[in-house]
Amino acid sequence: MKTFTTLFTSALFTAVAGSTLADDRSDWPNSLTIGTGSQGATYYIYGSGWGNIASEATGANFGAEVTGGPVQNATLVQMGEHEFGMVTMGPAYQAWVGESALAPGVEHTDIRAVFPMYQTALQVIALESSGIESIADLDGKTVGIGPAGGTGDLYYPQLFDAL
Repeated sequence: MKTFTTLFTSALFTAVAGSTLADDRSDWPNSLTIGTGSQGATYYIYGSGWGNIASEATGANFGAEVTGGPVQNATLVQMGEHEFGMVTMGPAYQAWVGESALAPGVEHTDIRAVFPMYQTALQVIALESSGIESIADLDGKTVGIGPAGGTGDLYYPQLFDAL
């Protein structure tokens, strides 16, 4: 009886696992678009790499597209123009509650988090010859905060206003 139970359980498991692996994928899309950031930037590199892995795993073609960054990506996904978009939590939250700079008043409640990408630290650097030794020394200076629509564009002005 023990042998029968073992064989029956094994056969049942194989049948269930086999049917799962043989799922009909005829309704799956042939290609999907990932909104990233500017070409050569972290989001573009990350999105391209993730797209390659997802393509191999699913058989669908995942293509990374250059965009204006997380603010635009949230809106592209919300509007159905992209299936995936790389975003940071701040722009995602602002889009969710309808405070996106790109689509003010439009609550982006159709977007979903799929996986965390990486943690980001605030980094501020200056040339030694500039004489800048603290955040306060940046007052009145021209500061590069990254591309328009990126996380830095969204948060550095707020940070400097608060200081």
